[in-house]
Amino acid sequence: MPTKRHNRRSRGPQKTAPPAPQTRSRFIQPSFRWVLNRYLGFPIRQINNYIPPIGNGVLRRVYDWSSIFYALAAVFLYTNGGGFYGLSRRRFGIALAVLMGFQPIFSYLGDSFEFMATGKNGIWGTIDRIWALAGFLCVILFMNQNQFYLFGPVSCATGMALGTVFWVVSMVVLRVECDLPRLWAISHILWHVLPTAGGMVMSFALKPL
Repeated sequence: MPTKRHNRRSRGPQKTAPPAPQTRSRFIQPSFRWVLNRYLGFPIRQINNYIPPIGNGVLRRVYDWSSIFYALAAVFLYTNGGGFYGLSRRRFGIALAVLMGFQPIFSYLGDSFEFMATGKNGIWGTIDRIWALAGFLCVILFMNQNQFYLFGPVSCATGMALGTVFWVVSMVVLRVECDLPRLWAISHILWHVLPTAGGMVMSFALKPL
């Protein structure tokens, strides 16, 4: 007796499985990556891992110590701002002292400990950038809400502006990965030194309470 042959074409359209429901984690993770790529992309982040070959000589030591230079801004703010009691009476004084006090730690961990070992920005570098941005915003609020002699805010704003220019230069050098490691190192050092110097002058220019 002949067996029946089934014609697959006669069954009609195949039913497809319904798409998996979009969970919150599946939505948040791509969104988080998009924000990082969009706002921490060019010219802030280089394409490939790259450790600038600046050796272990004087330039590398100055590069490492430039992160610690931020501590001077915290010391000058504390001493010229009247200590803890004086800063507590100035708006945003305690907040700025805390931000400047921890900035050298995060800067060293991000720039020297992490980046110069892996050639990429990791957790410490991310914390360093977020902390630095918070510090910049706090400096602006501190200058706006307290009394200074004119040369203080002018010096601080100039140092911050020039430091930002050198920061952009150093990031562009990383982005294109050109053979200019000394230019990158010097630009990054100035990114640390110039805003700090402006902040020190700003502290000197605080008017008495």
